[in-house]
Amino acid sequence: MQIRNLFITFILSFFLLTNSVLAEITTKGIGSIQMKSDDPTNVETEEAKNKAIKSAWKSFVSKFNPSKMKQYNLVKEDIEQNIDEYIISSEVVENIIDQGTKTLKTIIKIKINDTAINNKLSTLSAAGQSASGENNGIVGIFITRELESRRSFKEKKVDIAAAKEAKSVSESMQGGTDSIEAESFAKIETGGSSTQKSDKLIYKKSSNTISPEVIADNMNNVLGDFMFEVTEYDEFSADYDAPERLTLENEFIKDNRLSRPTKKAVSDMMKMIREEEPEFKYLLTTILDTDQAFVDSTSGNSKVVVNITARVQSFEKRRPKTVASFTTQAFGLGPNEKSAALSALKNAAGVTAKTLVDKLNAKGLN
Repeated sequence: MQIRNLFITFILSFFLLTNSVLAEITTKGIGSIQMKSDDPTNVETEEAKNKAIKSAWKSFVSKFNPSKMKQYNLVKEDIEQNIDEYIISSEVVENIIDQGTKTLKTIIKIKINDTAINNKLSTLSAAGQSASGENNGIVGIFITRELESRRSFKEKKVDIAAAKEAKSVSESMQGGTDSIEAESFAKIETGGSSTQKSDKLIYKKSSNTISPEVIADNMNNVLGDFMFEVTEYDEFSADYDAPERLTLENEFIKDNRLSRPTKKAVSDMMKMIREEEPEFKYLLTTILDTDQAFVDSTSGNSKVVVNITARVQSFEKRRPKTVASFTTQAFGLGPNEKSAALSALKNAAGVTAKTLVDKLNAKGLN
């Protein structure tokens, strides 16, 4: 048993090391300094380089989403004081000297170990400080459906016109004939209103899909590094007498929501799970809506967009509480619709996992 554990530890360490090497992000920065003479000294060159590195780092951090930025700010000082641990390499792209203003401008390119950053941020959550299986389990419901038709409604316009007419009359008593002359003046006022109805979306069972287990596995590739673990809903539903996932999927396809009895049954299941398997206290419900395929203008391949709606509920207390929710998109390309749809769904799993990690870690949850 001890040898087996050592072997598993070695394998995990190897994969973590491999991922650390492969997860590189490249970004550029610019640093400028005022020179004392026409040519920069070694000290001035180094100063411009350091400023460029700081600029590149700021560019990297600026792309964090709000949840990840909140995490970063908690350990910002520590990371920036030990920035060499997160920068794999730096390369001076160009040095530009302006003799007129005696300015040295350095453009630099750095490679950042994104895995090391994520590992640092993961320690902020309770899950990141716990061992596998300790209060970091998530029950995952994954509903896939496909857009069957989209009915659009034209804008309805109503125009209203009001007309007013006035007459000016003058009399003439000349000669032997009396005459009356009349002039007419018309004033027209117009106005109106318009009504726009939302598109009516009709969904069907997805014909190009992957199993919930595969979605969970793809999510765990990301979540595992942060000590979160997702287990697919069907692993629990039979043991706790809850509706099958297909029942949930059919309700979402038909009504775009779960019925009250189904919601209660799922909630009751989670409450029993919390008593018998306390490491599972979160329920993740993810709706993956696959749009109709179209031709990508750049590559010429089929392209499929997946719209993602996700909600995480905590079952620590008597009543469930939503601790995170979000909507986002992912897409996939392929030589045909099926290939593009499968790629899009796998990408959607990764996007959902990354967003989920950022939101839960930002709240220090596990």
